[in-house]
Amino acid sequence: MIRKNYKYILILLIFSLLLILFSFAFYSVIVDRDTFMVIGNKVVSKSEVEEQVNFYKKRFESLGISFQGEEGVSNLEKIKTMAIDKIIEDKLIILKAKELGITVKQEEIDKSINKFIKQLSSREKYLQSLKNLGLTEIGYKTMLTNTLLRKKVLETEIGTITVTPEEVENYYFEKNNVQGPPAKEFEKWRAELELTVRMEREQEIIKSLSEKYPTTFGKRWVKKVNDIIRSLF
Repeated sequence: MIRKNYKYILILLIFSLLLILFSFAFYSVIVDRDTFMVIGNKVVSKSEVEEQVNFYKKRFESLGISFQGEEGVSNLEKIKTMAIDKIIEDKLIILKAKELGITVKQEEIDKSINKFIKQLSSREKYLQSLKNLGLTEIGYKTMLTNTLLRKKVLETEIGTITVTPEEVENYYFEKNNVQGPPAKEFEKWRAELELTVRMEREQEIIKSLSEKYPTTFGKRWVKKVNDIIRSLF
């Protein structure tokens, strides 16, 4: 009786191990085929990158930027880099938002979309506008969610930027090599300095997050999964 139970347990154990092995192997194939990169625990698909690239391409084409010929190839490579950087930042912000317990409610997304539709006067024009931008409805909602989330996270992390008159004067001198600014332009230069400081702090936050949640590209991620599998058996 004990011997029969032992055989039964052994069969179950072997079956379980085979199932785990198959699951990991299947997961590796999926990651290899569909995954472009992984940021922290956020998986980015190739289609997500392609949609972001297409969005940038449409935007730049509307500004008269060409993607034909040798210059076009160079321009396309630049927007690919921009798209990847943007997605990485978005995922890092999502991870930070989770740390802080910050979310975007569906009502906030709906409010922004309805405002956009109202500006365009109809839903049909809204959908056509998305098409012209190379976006799907889902893609636009994702982009909108990321934008709202980024705003909330950075407002929480940075707060209000306040600069002193002396800092404004020093900033003006650095830019123009003369004392100033003129009284009538003071507020303009104050606003510019505050924006500059905010952008610098934003980049510091992104840099810190990128160190905390490193990005792994393509097959390097698959290799990591396969290394885990080998360590288990």
